[in-house]
Amino acid sequence: MANLVETVRSLIAQGESSTVDFKAQAERQNHDSVCKDIAAFATSDGGDLVIGVRNGTREILGVEDPESVQDRIASWTFDYIKPSPEVRTSMVELDEKMLVHVHVLHNQERFFCINGEPYERVGATSRKVSDENRLQRLRQAAHIN
Repeated sequence: MANLVETVRSLIAQGESSTVDFKAQAERQNHDSVCKDIAAFATSDGGDLVIGVRNGTREILGVEDPESVQDRIASWTFDYIKPSPEVRTSMVELDEKMLVHVHVLHNQERFFCINGEPYERVGATSRKVSDENRLQRLRQAAHIN
């Protein structure tokens, strides 16, 4: 567990990037944003989402019920992202506050979609995959230049 605490502390210190994102919370009203990040990480290089940290300032806020947050992430990943990406969630105590760490594994052979639209990570943002990037990736998968 000490390694995970140090990993999460390091992620927070590093800040948001193509493989790291923060969310203050994971509630029904922001499930779309959480799912887009997870789908984008899975389509791109994988990544880590830390819930309970304010985006921008990196202030550690914590979450009130980390077990419920983990359950929500599992449900949303299954219900809203197609195909369902492989994620690992963990509860982490940092500065006497509970956080949820979501590690998203990369799958280079697939696009991960919400409502039929694939997402990717570009810098510190999650966005829809452009038509050009879709074609390029399909060509790579088929070994076509």
